[in-house]
Amino acid sequence: MFSQLLDMDIVYNVHASNRTVERELLPSLVKEIIDDPSTECEIQQNGRLKFENKGLVIIGEVRKSRLWIVTVFPTSRKEEA
Repeated sequence: MFSQLLDMDIVYNVHASNRTVERELLPSLVKEIIDDPSTECEIQQNGRLKFENKGLVIIGEVRKSRLWIVTVFPTSRKEEA
């Protein structure tokens, strides 16, 4: 896959690929979230990128001009009492 917004290839590591299949998420949804200008993105202390949008969190790492997807998981938002 290729991200137009980041101008780099998106590659899955084995863990991320397994989690995506396990959670029945389509790679096209991951790409859509990464390329969406309204997606929140933060650089974590470990240097990885955290993308958050549409109820999903995507953790990625830039290596050799590619965005490697480390893991994908749903956001857990607890209702405040």
